[in-house]
This record gives sequence, C-alpha cells and structure tokens, in this order.
Amino acid sequence: MRKLCATLFCCLGAAVLSAAPGNVFVEGETVALALPAGATDIRVTDVDGKACSFDPAAGGSVLRLGKLPAGFYRIEYRDGAGRPAVDGAAVLIRPVEKLNPASPIAVDAALFYPFYLRRIGSMKFDYTPGDVAGLLRKANLGCVRERIMWEAFDYLDPKHSDRLVDELTAAYAEHGIEIVQSLYGTPEQDRYPAALSALGAKKPPLDLTKIHDYAKAVTARFGKNMPALESWNEPEGIGGSLLSFEIAAVQKAAALGALRANPAVITFMGSGTPEHPAALAENRFNDYQNVFCFHSHSRLEDTAARAAKLAAAADGLPVWLTEVSTGSFPTDPETGEFAPEAARQQALDIPKVCAALLAEGADRLFYFFLFNHTEVSGMSFGLLRHRDLSPRPGFVTLAVLANYFQNFGGIRQLEELPAGVTGYEATILLDGTPHRVRLLWSDSGKPVAVETAQAQYARDAFGRPVDIGGGKIVLTDMPVYLFRTAAGIEFVPMPVPEPLKAPSRVVLNLELPDGIKNSAADTFMLPVGEERNYPLAVCNFSDAPLSGKISVEFPNGEADSFELAGIELPADSRVVLPLRLRLDRLSGTAAPSRLVIRGNFGGEGESVLVANFTPVRTRLLPGDAETPVPGWEKAGNWRKYLIKGSEMEISAGDGDIRFDYRFQEAENRVVGHVWASPTMSLDVRDFPEYVPDAFAFELRLLEGEGLETLGLNLVEADGATYFATLPFKTEELRRGQTFIVPLSSMVNPNFRKKDMNGKLDLEKLTSFELPLWAKPGSRLRFAVSNPRWVNYKETKMKKLMSSLVAATALTAANAAGPARTVPVANADFAQAKADGTPEKWGISANSDPNFSAKIEDGALKLEAKSRTKWYSVYLAPADVKALPAPKEGEVCRIEFSYRQKNEGLKGHAFGTVEIRTGDHKRLAHKDGIDLAPDADWTERKLVLDLAEIPADGKYILLSFFLGDATGTARFDDVKLTVRTVKK
Repeated sequence: MRKLCATLFCCLGAAVLSAAPGNVFVEGETVALALPAGATDIRVTDVDGKACSFDPAAGGSVLRLGKLPAGFYRIEYRDGAGRPAVDGAAVLIRPVEKLNPASPIAVDAALFYPFYLRRIGSMKFDYTPGDVAGLLRKANLGCVRERIMWEAFDYLDPKHSDRLVDELTAAYAEHGIEIVQSLYGTPEQDRYPAALSALGAKKPPLDLTKIHDYAKAVTARFGKNMPALESWNEPEGIGGSLLSFEIAAVQKAAALGALRANPAVITFMGSGTPEHPAALAENRFNDYQNVFCFHSHSRLEDTAARAAKLAAAADGLPVWLTEVSTGSFPTDPETGEFAPEAARQQALDIPKVCAALLAEGADRLFYFFLFNHTEVSGMSFGLLRHRDLSPRPGFVTLAVLANYFQNFGGIRQLEELPAGVTGYEATILLDGTPHRVRLLWSDSGKPVAVETAQAQYARDAFGRPVDIGGGKIVLTDMPVYLFRTAAGIEFVPMPVPEPLKAPSRVVLNLELPDGIKNSAADTFMLPVGEERNYPLAVCNFSDAPLSGKISVEFPNGEADSFELAGIELPADSRVVLPLRLRLDRLSGTAAPSRLVIRGNFGGEGESVLVANFTPVRTRLLPGDAETPVPGWEKAGNWRKYLIKGSEMEISAGDGDIRFDYRFQEAENRVVGHVWASPTMSLDVRDFPEYVPDAFAFELRLLEGEGLETLGLNLVEADGATYFATLPFKTEELRRGQTFIVPLSSMVNPNFRKKDMNGKLDLEKLTSFELPLWAKPGSRLRFAVSNPRWVNYKETKMKKLMSSLVAATALTAANAAGPARTVPVANADFAQAKADGTPEKWGISANSDPNFSAKIEDGALKLEAKSRTKWYSVYLAPADVKALPAPKEGEVCRIEFSYRQKNEGLKGHAFGTVEIRTGDHKRLAHKDGIDLAPDADWTERKLVLDLAEIPADGKYILLSFFLGDATGTARFDDVKLTVRTVKK
C-alpha cells in the first residue's frame, strides 16, 4: 500500500512557504511571496500572459507584488542551482460570510493521501491540515470528499490508535467544512480468499458483515461533521470489478451499518460509470441510498449527454458527482507543471463543465482533484501543488464559482443566444439578495458580441470586473458572469436528500469467484450439463433472530423455480447456504439469462437478488463445427501491444504460439495493474459458412505469477470492440484450458470505442485480441493454440450467415480490376521542413513549439501541448492521372488504411484521403473518425469512391490531423490501395 500511495503525488523539490499559506490572498491584501534563496530570472505574469511589474531589489528572497486585483499569477524563475521552477499565487474575491452545507460546488480534497504519506515517510512538507482547510474556507468550499484506507485505519480493531483521520476531521470542523468519507482498501484478514480473486486488496470484503460493521464504526466515530458516507469507490472498475448484484449487496450492507450509527446519514455507492442501471434497479440498489452517484471525466462536449443518460438511472434521487473534471493535462518534465496554456484551459473548463452538469440534473459536484496528481505518463490533475500548497489557475475559478453558487436555486441552459455562444442562467442568493446570473462564453474562443440582458455588472471566471458599457459584451473562451437583481426574482433553495429508510435488513449475495465473472457484460458463466454449488450468503442486519424462506427462479429450458424453506437467521448474522444449480441444455445462441432469488423473512419485507448468467460450454461436443483462424501459428502474423515500458516477445512453439511478457511498473498507479494485448488480423472470407456461436482456443500458463484478468476482444473495422472476460483458475491454466466464448456474451465496454449501432457485426471484424491484466513487475509466459470459430450442433442449421455470404460474394464481384498498392512509409510524413507545396510531403507547423511530428519506434508520432489550433502532416504519394479509369457501372476505389493509437488525447486525431487540384483545391475527400482519448492500436480504413476521374485532379493527398487537441496520436502501417470495383 505504501508503494501505491507514494506515487499519487509528484515531488518537485523544496519550496519556502509564504506568509499566506499556499500564496493565496484575498483582494485588498498585500501580496508578498517567499522564493528560494538565490532565485534569479524572475518573471511574473497573469493568467492571460500579461507581465506584472515588481521591484527585483525590494526584498531578497521575498517577492513583493503589492496589492493585486483578483486573479491568478504565475511566477517563473531559476532556483539557486539554476534549474527552472514555477510557482503560483492567487488573489481571491472576498469569501462568503457563511458557508452553506448544501452548496452544489465541492472538491475532492483527499487530504488523507499527503498526510498519510508524510506519516510513513514518503513525503515531506511543512504545512498543517489547518493550513489546507483554511485555503478551502477562503475558496468558499464547504464540503470535501475524503478517504479512509481501511487496512491502515481499522476502527474495528480495539488496539487501533492512529488518529490521523481524526486530526484531519478536526481541522475541517474548525473552518466549518463538512466531509464525505469514501472507503477503500480492505484489511488483509477480511479480503476475498486468493482462490476466489486476485483483486482482494481492491474489493470490498466478501463477508458483508465486515463492511456493515466498518461503515457503522466510521459513521459513529466522525459524527455530525461527516454527513455522508461513500461506501466504496468505483466498485464496477478499480474498486473490484463487481457485478451489479454484488454492488447492490455491498451498498445495502454498508448503508444498514451507517444507519444504525446515524439514522440521518446520507449514504451511497461511489460508482464511476454504472454501465448496467437496469440490473442495479432490479436489485433495488436505489432503495438503499439517499443520492445517486457517478463520476465524470469527459470532455466538455460529451459531459452533458453523459450526465443526462446517467441521471435518468437515478430514479428520482438527487445526483452527486463525487469526481468531476474534463480530464488530465500534460506536464513539463523539468518543472512538473502544466504549460500556461493547459493551466488556463483547465481553469476555464471548470465553470463550463459545472454549469453543464448542474443544468443536466446534477445536484452536487466534487471537482477532482485538490492536490497535484501526476501519472507516470506525465498527465496531471489537480489545483494545488502538494509541496507548498501554491495554486494553479483552476483553484481561482473554482473559488469564484463556489462563491457565486454558494446559495443556489437552480440553473437552465439558455437557448436564445447567438450562434457559437453557450450560456446558462442560474438563480442565486448573493449577499442576501436574489440574483439572476448568466454564465456565457464563445465556443470557439473567437470574439462574439452579445447583449448583456439588463445585467448590472459582470465578472470573468477569475472574479475580475468586465466592462458592460453600452449594453453589449464581447465574449471569448473566457467565461463571463452577468449579474442582475430586480423585484420579482424569487430564490428557492435546492432540496436536500431525504432520510433513508431501508426496505429490508436482510441482504442476499452470491459469493462467486472472479474467474467465472464477465464484469463488462455483467454476467457470470454457468456451465451447461454440470451441477454445481454456489454459496448464497444470507445476512441478517437486525438485532432480532429471523426465520423464513428463499425462493429461486432459474430458467432451465422452460422457467423453473424452487424454494429453500425453514431458514433460521440469528441476530446480526451471516448464514451461507449451498445453492445447487444445473443447466441441462443450451438454449438458442446462449444469450444471458436471469437468476432471481427472493428472501421472505416476515416483517423484514422482501429481499431480492437478480444475477445475469451466460450459459457456457466447458468442452466441445460431437457435431459441433470448428473453423480455424488461418495463419495463427506464424509469429509474424501477430502484433504486440502492451503498456509503455514493458516488454513482450512472440515466437512459434511446438504446435502453439508463445507470448513472453516482462512487465514493469504500472503507468496508472491508482489503477495499479499492467496490461498487454497480442493481436491477429481476421478476414471475413475465412469465416465459417454459418453464423458462429462462439470463439474458442486453448491457452496454457507456462510460467509466472500475478495474472489478474484474461479476456477476448473482437475488433470491428472502425475500432469498435467487443469484449468478454475469460473464466480461469490459475492451477487449471497451468495444465492448459480450453476457452469457449459465446459471441452473445461479448459487450462493447466503456474502455474501448463505442459502437454506434450497439451490436457485434461479424462482417465488420478485422482482428481479435487476447488482452490480459497483471500485477506490476510480473513475468508471464503463455502458449496459445488453435483459435477457431465454433458452431454448436444445436444452432448450426438454424442461422445461415446470409449477410456474410452476401458480403463475400459482393467482395468477389466487385474485384473488377486488380488492386494496386502504392508504397507509403511512415517516415515520408515527417522528415524535414515543408517546401510549401504538397507534391511529396509536408508539415503544417514546422516552427510551432506547441506541435511536434516525428518517427518514434517506427511509427509516426504527433503531439500537441495545448489546444490552440489544427495541425497536420501530409503526403502526396500518387498522381491522379495514374488512377484506373472506371468503366460503366464501376467506380475507382481509393482505400487509405492505417493503425492509430491515442495517448491522453483531448480533441481530434484522424486520417484523411483527398483528391486535390494543382492549385491545391479539394475536389473529394474522406475523413476518419475520432477514437477514444486512450485508444489502443486500432485498425482504420477510409474508402473514397470516384464515379469518374476528375479532369482537373492533380494528386492524391494523405493527411493525419491533430486538431484543437492536447496529447499524442500515433499512426503506423500506412497503406494506399487503388482499384476499380462495381458500383
């Protein structure tokens, strides 16, 4: 755990604390900053890059700037050793007189992390919890999200004496700040047994009485200053990859424990992205929480749509987002700081994304993250630097937003605005007076003039006055608040969460091994033709003994049901019953089915567990048809993709293909695992004649420990991916295991590109992948053999693959002319400065320090530091006159294919194929589609059909764009193919 926590923050060297902790001042105060002795080359600028004057000889190591207007100030200098360094200072508008505990603007502070790391010797700094709480009070933030690492702070242990969390709580209380505590880190003695899960440290405990008792203890210990408890963080993801029925069971147990300590407590589960809200609803998830929670780190343009979709799953509960951001930003490797443009972008995004989410139905937002949090990749979150509390610009814009929205009465999006302007109007109580405040900005950043709508005054996102003389204002990307007060404006505060009354104190849970779960599909695997026992835990969280029965609805061909009667539950107990299930036959295409378990224990009401299961074969049967994937045994047909810094070798074995992994440290230390994904191409013409039911292969673990998860990906041409978790037990895997994956069990997961039509299209498949996740530092060797398509004998004759047969026939019929591949090399795109003409190749921005294009590991790498403009590299590899002229009923088909990988990308990155004239006018084109911000290597193909060859066409232009983006995009395996085909 020390290793995990120690990487959450990036130490950048010593700094001297200012007389004002964190260099955070309030308007009217004199700004004086402490700098390291011997600092030189000092430069001070505001957030717009405007230089601020100061007397360099006035104070030695103290930089005196006098009284400054509200805003953010960047201080660049060289320390005594000549190294570049960056500090920040903030001047905030006057804080509100009284914090409102119901304010919608909060922050994910997580003070626990730095102070715990200092406690164990992994960090050094001089400030106190009171210093940080004081800054939050200045910033009008009356509620924070915190953490308790259960394994280090086990309040169920009577010998536990560490009072760190108590000290943090007291510091918050002194400044009137309330806490939402979030639990994580199960103690070793309470974790899932290793035989059931390799993720025991991340998951809640298997025994639900443990989370019940701990939630009760935490709620009792921290009392009224902790009005809310987040039972677990992201249980569907990094918090354990739980299925929906497990998430509901954990929340039920924790809520019942917290309520026993404080009937007024707000309790909820900290879901990252609840992908299966219907399954959660069937398990009565929302009946055991006061608010509905999820996280949003989407780009601004995606946030509102996502919030609206997930808020619909809240079923009328208030919606809290305990993590909100627009993602991470790249940092300078020398200073560890954001570039000024990125820091400014983060700051401007804060009021924009918060307004959008509140208008879409969110009730409370916790901005992620208070402290700097830097991944190994160099991407960072955060508003304060942990070394000295000095701020980034975003701290100022969050403080201004929290000031204005302290007493909040609702918000709506404005429709009656000029094109290119986004705006919202909120009702607020400011200095005791109801106001209407509009928040406006230009989407593109280009100046747009708008009416001020009778506003009496205006402030920008940093709280600086804005001139509205003449009744108009010119908007840019800087958000502007326009204030108006008048008779008739009524302020009605937002409602607060209602007290929770749980419908039943009996909680059901199936205690299943991870090896039979598919968390992406929210199902567990149930083998056909085998009777197995599944442990059913029945927990009584009341103080009286209960008796009753369990009824089970289990579809086995036709719907079957049975009962377990005469069950006795002592008070405060967990009873584990063997649930014996046997699925006699495979139905249809093995689509997921529902197992429904109901408990009836008298006056406690009905308890419900609904689990989805997928019927699976553990072996193939006589009569099943198998179609092998050709060429799998050749090492050269496989491609390797794996986490940066690790190594992978692929070689041919004796009747198998060998994968040898040498993993290093995890790039994302919070997620805490490493991954690899060997990939092989598929050709639709090699598919079986009939629709396959499953994909099968053999896999054997030859060497190593630390494997956490195995999977199968089927990838469509546009990058949309369908995924299934593979059920395994390590000892069986060492002997060799046959995996038979029903195609109906595969889902389009949220960590890969979204499929627009929502279904696996076999005719679009271009590759399959065998992804795995493992512990950092693992050395693993596998042998894989005989990947193949399987048609079950029960379904083989039912579904003729007419679509694929037609597609294959069409491909053959269309091949009217021979295909000609034009040689294209990655290096052709980025060798030297462009000469102004695209006859060969060029780069659109050779001298722009914000953009770089180079060849790295054989692939073309495009990188931008901030979202300022569109960049491209281009190549003209073929003359239009060389294109084959189509005959009647034909077209000339130009196919531009490549592979693409994104790394922390925010914005646009794609390829384009064009036909241009000699004076560079575009005659025809085809653009690619954006991939996910961290999309792995994905096959892309663009098809441009020409009914006739343009007479004035001069050249074919291939381009790769990085548009309005930060981050990295890589391109490889570029290919241009030209031929004539039938229409």
